[in-house]
Amino acid sequence: MCWHKNCKISILLYGGITMKQAGFTLIEIMIVVAIIGILAAIATVSYNGYVARAQVAEVLGMISPYKLKLIEQYSEEQSCADLNIALNESISTKYIAKSEIADVAGTCSVVFTFNATNVNYVLRSKNIYFSIPDGLNGAWNCKSNDISQRYLPVSCQGI
Repeated sequence: MCWHKNCKISILLYGGITMKQAGFTLIEIMIVVAIIGILAAIATVSYNGYVARAQVAEVLGMISPYKLKLIEQYSEEQSCADLNIALNESISTKYIAKSEIADVAGTCSVVFTFNATNVNYVLRSKNIYFSIPDGLNGAWNCKSNDISQRYLPVSCQGI
């Protein structure tokens, strides 16, 4: 018999009376906590992916103001040697440790190196390259040997 105020009386079809306690059992609460934990783990991984992609996209946007200037300089010089002068200043943000122009695989490229701190852990101290287009027309190529394809914008994947 239940003498507590949270007990309910239920009458069975066969005329018997049973007592049931109102509320949740420990196992029900444990199952709910486990499900919430699994969902939180999935959400955290997805969130980190979105943050990394957003940080890469910001870096991709950083090169936009310099594209025309770099192409003009490259068309005059026909080499990568003096292109750092075209930048005038180092392109840097809270995510970028340094930027430089280098000859990567025979192509003039702007190389961004991500910070070791204040950036998503999948990007720390890794490089992304933006190459001046061949023939000075067409789209800029971007690639990274360090960063997983899933964090790169579609325009950089598979290059």
